[in-house]
Amino acid sequence: MALSSFSFKGAGGFKKFAKDLEKLGPKTKSTTVPTMMDILAAKILNFAKEKVPVRTGALRASGRIEDVHSKTRRVVAFGGAGTQVMYAAVVEYGRTAFAPMAPQPYLRPAVIKTMRVVKPELKRSLEDSLKYMNRRYGSGGV
Repeated sequence: MALSSFSFKGAGGFKKFAKDLEKLGPKTKSTTVPTMMDILAAKILNFAKEKVPVRTGALRASGRIEDVHSKTRRVVAFGGAGTQVMYAAVVEYGRTAFAPMAPQPYLRPAVIKTMRVVKPELKRSLEDSLKYMNRRYGSGGV
């Protein structure tokens, strides 16, 4: 089912909608967005850990979601300071100098896979929200 438009059922539908929005308040965005970001970051990390090449397991074990003190940003990282794994970028992008090594991407494919998986889920969630809004506040749309 395609996403569609939405219309309120008279002034009463809009007033009811406005009252519900007031109840939710500004806190809704501050809790919903970080939760979605955490879910996306966890999916990316899990897919990357499935894809990362394993020789000793250290690179896979170094995968983590870093705390960047942001409500709208997450960092999924492998290797780096404090992990004893300084070759994560070499595995992801390859190397031409010293001992040449072909790239073995694991993080970029994980991001792409996550977007493919999440896009239909997000679309379904938005459609369900529109259906609910139509039942509760209006008559048009979905």
